[in-house]
Amino acid sequence: MQSVKSVISRLGLIICATLLVSACAEPSSANLQQAWQLQGSSLEQPPTIEFNQKTEVFGLTGCNRFHGTYTVGKNGSELSFSPIAVTKMMCAPDQMEAEQAFLEALNQVQSFNIEADTLHLLGRNTTAAPLMSFTVVTKKQLD
Repeated sequence: MQSVKSVISRLGLIICATLLVSACAEPSSANLQQAWQLQGSSLEQPPTIEFNQKTEVFGLTGCNRFHGTYTVGKNGSELSFSPIAVTKMMCAPDQMEAEQAFLEALNQVQSFNIEADTLHLLGRNTTAAPLMSFTVVTKKQLD
């Protein structure tokens, strides 16, 4: 008969292993839930995107604000957006052009990955260059 200490010790190992596996199952979806700023934008107000725990996505296109919802697939890297609602302010032509490109790229997103503090939004071909890359930013940086 096993001692109580032995049983408790084994239970502890099983619980630790279970927690470790569940923590590793979707590490990137939890890391997704923050604010990001588009890399390489020449606009005065670069596009931003923010994901929250309620599966809401919102941000700035470089001209207008947008809002919608997102879904992370079961594998933890698939990503899709609901139809995105966008305000309709007129901006300078270069901002409007950047906004259109940004929104078109969001419609093509099918997955993502995060490397250090960089979010890469990927299209159908995950081996091709990312559709867009973002750097994590703080709320204070966004204001």
